[in-house]
Amino acid sequence: MCRSNRAGLFAGWVVRIGTGRTVEGVSAQDSSLPELRLVGAPSVGGGDRAVRTRNARQEVAREDVAWENRAASELSAGDARWVMAIRVGQAIEGGRSAMLRPDRCRRLLLEGQSLGLRDFDTNLIIAIVQDGARTGEGMGANVADRVALVRSAGGHRLSGRCLLGVVAISLTLSGLWLMLLIRLFTHG
Repeated sequence: MCRSNRAGLFAGWVVRIGTGRTVEGVSAQDSSLPELRLVGAPSVGGGDRAVRTRNARQEVAREDVAWENRAASELSAGDARWVMAIRVGQAIEGGRSAMLRPDRCRRLLLEGQSLGLRDFDTNLIIAIVQDGARTGEGMGANVADRVALVRSAGGHRLSGRCLLGVVAISLTLSGLWLMLLIRLFTHG
């Protein structure tokens, strides 16, 4: 930028363009200066079409991302979050007062853990379902949409007893394969 003798709100400052073009009657002499333009404004020399094409591509990309977000947030009948929401809906007492006794809440937290949900996420689902009951929505689409925003169940962690069962079955199958291979090579 350089100083000029202009009066006005931004008196004294004019942007110089490094390609020899003029802006508001001021000639740009220094070709080493970068070309400046407003974001989204058409550039000189037919760049308007390029801007429209870029904007159209960006809009398509935004729509694709929005579609993927909606698809990812849909709940299936077997989704742990939806199963938990149904169980909470069954445990709630008192109609619109949507009361949940502490012993039932503890049991729901344990069920949430068995479904692979964190305690925090289970509590969010409880709050969403209670809010839906208090506002008269029940288990409608709005409740389902809000439950879908809760983090999905992570990798299902195996309990110690279940892990022991998996190890026992794996060892048994490995032993059977080993016996089969020995039999094939010795008798075959």
